[in-house]
Amino acid sequence: MKLHFLDNKTPRESQLKSGINYTKSANMTSAQLRAARAMLNWSQSELALRADLSVETIKRLESMPDTLAATRVSTLNAIIIAFADAGVEFTNGDAPGVRLRKK
Repeated sequence: MKLHFLDNKTPRESQLKSGINYTKSANMTSAQLRAARAMLNWSQSELALRADLSVETIKRLESMPDTLAATRVSTLNAIIIAFADAGVEFTNGDAPGVRLRKK
């Protein structure tokens, strides 16, 4: 499985639980962020805790229109890792979306 990041930097391997490959790619959207959280029935507080971010950051990102392109890469990486550890995949391309990883 590949997760998509906005630059060539990858998080420290010690942060990962799911053995994920990282590649440079497109932006996450605020709708994908809200959908992923809803799939797991996580509150904004739960996501903030798991991604080691503030609740205000999550609220701000979820209220942004369209893509989260103006967001720090490290912030998006933390969110993607938190979701990946819970089994969520983000899809990009013509139809950006979110899905649970097959077991």
